[in-house]
Amino acid sequence: LEIKDVPMFNQSDNQSSSEVIQMFNDKITASDGVIIATPEYNHSIPSSLKSLIEWLSFDLHPLAGKPVMILGASLDVQGSSRAQLHLRQILDAPGVDANVMPGYEFLLGSAHKAFDEEGNLKDERTIDFLEICLLRFMRFAKISNQLNEEEEFTFNPGEYEVSAIGHSGSLPMKVSFSENRIESIDITTDGETEGLADVAFIRIPDKIIEGQTLNVDALSGASETSNAVLDGVAKAVKLAGVNPDILKRRPKPASSLIKVDEEYTCDVVVVGGGGAGLSAAATALQNGSSAIVLEKYPAVGGNTIRSGGPVNAADPEWQIKFEENPGERHTIEELLATDESLIHPEYIDDFRALKEEFSAYKEKFDTQKGHLFDSPLLHRMQTYFGGKRTDLNGNTIYGQYDLVKILTDRALESVKWLEEIGVEYDKSIVFAPVGALWRRGHKPTKSYGTAFILALSKYVQDNSGKIITDSPVKEFIIE
Repeated sequence: LEIKDVPMFNQSDNQSSSEVIQMFNDKITASDGVIIATPEYNHSIPSSLKSLIEWLSFDLHPLAGKPVMILGASLDVQGSSRAQLHLRQILDAPGVDANVMPGYEFLLGSAHKAFDEEGNLKDERTIDFLEICLLRFMRFAKISNQLNEEEEFTFNPGEYEVSAIGHSGSLPMKVSFSENRIESIDITTDGETEGLADVAFIRIPDKIIEGQTLNVDALSGASETSNAVLDGVAKAVKLAGVNPDILKRRPKPASSLIKVDEEYTCDVVVVGGGGAGLSAAATALQNGSSAIVLEKYPAVGGNTIRSGGPVNAADPEWQIKFEENPGERHTIEELLATDESLIHPEYIDDFRALKEEFSAYKEKFDTQKGHLFDSPLLHRMQTYFGGKRTDLNGNTIYGQYDLVKILTDRALESVKWLEEIGVEYDKSIVFAPVGALWRRGHKPTKSYGTAFILALSKYVQDNSGKIITDSPVKEFIIE
């Protein structure tokens, strides 16, 4: 098998399902053993070979337990000895776990002189030793593959309670066994982030039970939770009297290998199912267009679902319900005492208008305790001063005025739009989120960014939109 067409390994662009990687995976899986021939570059193997091994130890693991023989050739007299040593270390790494034949190293030095015009080895002793190595490998592969045959086992029937460490702490679960099967996996999910881990709690147990295997890939975007479920079930398998490594060596469930081509038609295709993508789809639906969201991960949410949750937006009609805190009035007075010569021209008018707003507020309450003061102008000037700084080259940098104005003028519009979509806010409290400069945080009732993703997803699906997960966009075709 030639490796010249294998793409360079890139974890961010998973090509495990590509035709060339699948070809290597299928051929290796079906083989009784693998012979790797390598040259030597800079005391190591070629980057293309290293890249192939990376692909075959990322999502796919066809080399695990597979008998492997190494041989090599180089122009130097050492005949790839250092490359072979490095390759042995790589093949022994966790995730690769190949069973490399010890000894019998075939090192062809001065390779440019070793062959005749017809491409045959010239030296009889070299031919004899290569034949010995190949015969030895055939015997090694036969014995090695016997070790890969699954041991017979029976579970001790019953229900076993175990726990594993998930994304947000302990993850309790109950796993039930008959003599020959894992029958059910019941997970207590109270401590995990709603939305973020839900798909893992469904898919991972389903695949374990479907294939009666622990050889199940963790879900991208929920890897901690996926691995916690697998670890917990492995503990239960051990309690039921069986070595979990046996189930880890079983094939992946059949459904993991099914790929179906489908065709859809719509007005708008949104690539990415995070907060921005789902908002775009919801807006398209509100305007009468049909929309499909394509998300490369098994679940929607992106970075938004991991966010803290509160949204900063000045909302004076709501904020006047809360009393000012000690020191807040002084904070604004300090900001407004800034010398105008230090303020960039585009912000001067807003700075002066804010002074007028705050003067009216102080005149109203004088020395009495007032309500919490806020306005889009205060939000804008705090954003300006908060972002104004000197870069490594000594230049003063600050927020672009037109963008800061859009942010501070329309933040409340976004909060109210999300509320119309279905996000519920706790209006009994106003606070400054981590990193914020003022108490203007609108806090959803649900934890973290889950509130936005659940509401947006529901809106899209309830309004005839479609969300397709596990679907990375590979190519745009213009006809």
